Amino acid sequence: MISLMALGLLLLPAMSAQSVSAAVQLYERGKFQEAATLLSQLGNSAAEKANAQLWLGKSYLKLHKWDEAIEEVGKAVRLDPSNGMYHYWLGRAYGEKASRSPLFTAFGWARKVLQEFKTGLGLAPQNMEVRFALLEYYLDAPGIVGGGKDKAEALVKEIDLQSPKLGYKARALLFLKEKKWLQARQEYVKATMEFPSNPDVWLDLASFLFDRKEFQGAALNASKALELRERFPEAELVLMKSEIRRGSNLADVESRLKRLASGPLGDDDPTYDEVYYWLGQAYLTADKQSEARRAFETALRFNPEHSEARQALSRIL
Repeated sequence: MISLMALGLLLLPAMSAQSVSAAVQLYERGKFQEAATLLSQLGNSAAEKANAQLWLGKSYLKLHKWDEAIEEVGKAVRLDPSNGMYHYWLGRAYGEKASRSPLFTAFGWARKVLQEFKTGLGLAPQNMEVRFALLEYYLDAPGIVGGGKDKAEALVKEIDLQSPKLGYKARALLFLKEKKWLQARQEYVKATMEFPSNPDVWLDLASFLFDRKEFQGAALNASKALELRERFPEAELVLMKSEIRRGSNLADVESRLKRLASGPLGDDDPTYDEVYYWLGQAYLTADKQSEARRAFETALRFNPEHSEARQALSRIL
């Protein structure tokens, strides 16, 4: 007869996996503190410990606890050093720390970002998320910490060879960095012509047009993306933002943004603070001051550093 202790050991992996899954659901519902609390209680005996540490670190990132995030994702890397995505997330945690550190220490953190992204790419060479993170680093970081246009251009060529569809996006990023708006637009348009059935290319074009304040074009292209993928929170937010700026269909915009805010929203989706910020903008456009105030306050609870939400709140009487 199996002992109670042995039975407990047999059940532990399934229970631990369920706990991580439950924590991920909390995370995607915007309940980051609850997710962190659950994950921190799993203990050293938890199955999939590295994965649990990763999600604990990601929860701390959402809570703006940069040191705790670095510590927990670092544990995941040490437990499973061959997982490229763990290195990628550790690089992201270092990046958040770097952006909030004094210059004399920020460079040290930035070098760690580069090392983790490069390690992650070496372990997961097919992962485009890691490639684009490294590309943006090369474009944004000064040469003293490993940035540089030449490195970015070389990486764009690699991306294009691996995925012609994403090659257009990568080249557009190069042009955007140089403020070559026309050339960037041409890359996004070419992608929609060559890959018209892919919703991501329509979203990329819509986002570019929104940033250029071409709201009607942004709305049209975001709508096209939504025709091709029924649930596409990123495209839906771009469409709602465009409608707000045009002052169109505000009742529908409010309804759809509230539905977005109810979740779930994963790492590839808009953040909760952004959704609530734009819900506040929708309310402002409709002259609903009190509702706008509550939306901006909620955005700031998710992200106290959301400067646009803070500014909008300060302007409400």
